[in-house]
Amino acid sequence: MKDYALALYTQPSYIPCQATKRALKRQGLEFVEIDVHEDPDTSRAVLDQYGLNRTPAVIGKVDGKTYQWQGHSEESIEAFVELVKEDAA
Repeated sequence: MKDYALALYTQPSYIPCQATKRALKRQGLEFVEIDVHEDPDTSRAVLDQYGLNRTPAVIGKVDGKTYQWQGHSEESIEAFVELVKEDAA
């Protein structure tokens, strides 16, 4: 796998956030989890920067390109994994 960075903005008790966290782990992706309740102002500023307005929100970078999505999306997670694998080839 190629080097990448991945951040998951969550509300820990929210089921779609839990599902996204499990799916990222299942795919073998390392990520930083940010609880939006712990620092709401900073979280809001980052999410606004990427046009995201709900959790779970995922922001990833591969080879200097940024990818983001919101809501639980197995398809987006799989697409990100493919980008990471493609980039490593």
